[in-house]
Amino acid sequence: MEKFKKHYYDKMTPVERLTAINAGQEFDRLPAVLFIPDLKAKLINCSIRDLYFDKEKIIQAEQAAYDRFGSDAIFLGPNSKGIATAFGTKIDYPLDSLPQITHYPLSSYDDLEQVEAEKVLSCERILFFKEVLKDIGSRASGVVPFYSYLGGTVTVASYLRGIEVLLKDMRKNKEQVHELLQRVLKSQMLIVDSYCEIPGIRFAIADPVASGSLMSPRFFKEFALPCLMELCCYIKQKTGYGPLLHMCGKMEKVWPEIKELSLDSFSIDNASSMEEAIDFFGEKFSITGNIPPVDVMYEGTAEMIDQSVKQCIDASQSNPRKLRLAFGCDMPYLAPVENIDHFMQAVRKHASMESIIKTTKRVDF
Repeated sequence: MEKFKKHYYDKMTPVERLTAINAGQEFDRLPAVLFIPDLKAKLINCSIRDLYFDKEKIIQAEQAAYDRFGSDAIFLGPNSKGIATAFGTKIDYPLDSLPQITHYPLSSYDDLEQVEAEKVLSCERILFFKEVLKDIGSRASGVVPFYSYLGGTVTVASYLRGIEVLLKDMRKNKEQVHELLQRVLKSQMLIVDSYCEIPGIRFAIADPVASGSLMSPRFFKEFALPCLMELCCYIKQKTGYGPLLHMCGKMEKVWPEIKELSLDSFSIDNASSMEEAIDFFGEKFSITGNIPPVDVMYEGTAEMIDQSVKQCIDASQSNPRKLRLAFGCDMPYLAPVENIDHFMQAVRKHASMESIIKTTKRVDF
């Protein structure tokens, strides 16, 4: 069994790096996180579908990605779609494109009883990713932080009811929506309980249906926020670490509420300002982001990527230790793999402690 180890381009392992940064000690470079869930298939010449169903290829792809790039985190499922399958959602997994929902099981709230939280404990997808995470943990624990993506409570609920239908329900069927969300939330907590048997595991949450692009601040506060608060607190209580939370779109109108969450890091879209985010959240938790995944990572040149990384670091000057370099969202599958190499080269060039001191003229961060 091959273990993860310090990357040959770095002086520290990802765990050593995070520990030093959080303790105010010297570090080799700022962390860099890669959101490339499907693109990893290219590294081992497998299909996208294999990365959902073939345990050995999933492990192989994660190892290949780390060996080539040296990312500071590993992210695996079950994700929102995986959790939704426990309650009857049907999903088509094409060979080389993104999964698509083909059936939403909750056609009426008369069927709400079928959303029994305990179903996740026997769900094939939940059990599958637990085994994958066990294997990854045995190889990566203590070297590379590894995360299970739990999806977001609102997003999982939308995969049971349909996104547009659920958003309409928030106006017309508030009580039923709240009950549905509580059932989904309980299922997520049961997954946390089960997965916490894996030493060193951490959790991540992405709730795109609760983003500012789809949901008003009023509905976010009424429906999404209570679930996020409870789930984040529960994760921190069980693991000692708050989750990483990714939210798409512009979320500034609810930043004060997000600031109260028990997070380890808040991952922001490239539509938001890194400078403003670091200034606003830096006293509470780190900010992950926010290189444009399409304009820069998909369509950009090596020079554009280098400049974008430098701009992101410059924007964090008020508190550089709180920056975790990443893309503003998932990098498209058709993007050139070489652009990830350019991204990591730019990180190692501009995000070293020496480079930051030289740029900011500060030694007190």
